[in-house]
Amino acid sequence: MFCIEYARVFTVGFTMCYQKNVITKKEIIDGLRHQYFVNHYQPIYNVESESLSGVEVLLRFNSPLLGSVSPYFFIELAEKENLINDLFFFSANQAMKDLNNNHKLKKISINISPTTLNIPNLYRWLRDKCKEYFLSNECVTLEITENVEYVETKTSCENIKNLKLLGFGLSIDDFGTGYSSLSRLKAIPFDELKIDKMFIENVTTSYSDQIIIEHLVCLTKSMGLQVVAEGIEDLETYNILKEIGVDLCQGYFFHKPMDINKLVNKV
Repeated sequence: MFCIEYARVFTVGFTMCYQKNVITKKEIIDGLRHQYFVNHYQPIYNVESESLSGVEVLLRFNSPLLGSVSPYFFIELAEKENLINDLFFFSANQAMKDLNNNHKLKKISINISPTTLNIPNLYRWLRDKCKEYFLSNECVTLEITENVEYVETKTSCENIKNLKLLGFGLSIDDFGTGYSSLSRLKAIPFDELKIDKMFIENVTTSYSDQIIIEHLVCLTKSMGLQVVAEGIEDLETYNILKEIGVDLCQGYFFHKPMDINKLVNKV
């Protein structure tokens, strides 16, 4: 059994190293052109009502050459090669189309890089897409990712201001890691804060992680924001977070990310 597990870990590790070394800008461009990129959706549940609140949109890359490429690699490369905006527009358009076709989804949370916030009139594109797919703006939340530092510019400020005025939600993703910090929380009028799974995964055994989450929840709620806990993998973790007072939860304990066809048959 040990040998089998070791072989599996070695194979996964080897595959990821191979992908990191060989994935290129051309792979991403071809992936967009031939629709090798697909959206997967992970349900988000309301803790109080124990009902579906919405879904997080997670982009996946199924390369015919490399197999299923880790988002860690293709997102990093897309940022470096100035393709991250193309990935956002592709994923957001498909997600809004899926939401229009499957009203059980209720709301979608789309990951967006701080880089994309510097596209002039981004808010108009999102507004017009909602109109195209007959969606309320309030059904769409943008999760600002932590992998790139947010630099405040005239364009980003204009986009954020108008997104808020139009009713779009703003979420700070993976709070407590990378560039995600109190300074970002201060700079942007968020509606929601997502606690990074780094603090969640050891909450059943780490008293310090519990204290950190308790303080984050207290701070967040005092600012009038919702708190989302991601990366929940078991009932004990969920019960602790429920007791602490998080508003929304997601993770493998509930559902893994899945394609739209599987999702509509499960929720």
